[in-house]
Amino acid sequence: MKREEIMERMSYVLHGEYLSRVTTFRNEEGETVIKVDLHGMCRESAQKSLNNIIAIFRMPFILDVVHGYNGGVVIKKMIREDLKSSKISGFISPAWNPGETLMRIA
Repeated sequence: MKREEIMERMSYVLHGEYLSRVTTFRNEEGETVIKVDLHGMCRESAQKSLNNIIAIFRMPFILDVVHGYNGGVVIKKMIREDLKSSKISGFISPAWNPGETLMRIA
């Protein structure tokens, strides 16, 4: 899927400032990565947004969520404990950034 198509679909889910915080690229393995920065979003809005992002794509991709860690870990905990989808096949906490979680979406 092309970057323009990904961003168009993301506009259905995220608006304004949060849409401008989305980037997409291919990683070294050639996988599509969608990176979204949810700093400042409340837990409920973040959960709804992530569920919608996972639902609107019919392709495998890596969802890279920047949630922060200095101001609290509410979104990080929500991702690990409460976010449920049969499309999530794994989580990765990158050692280089504890304020980020990567999810493999099938």
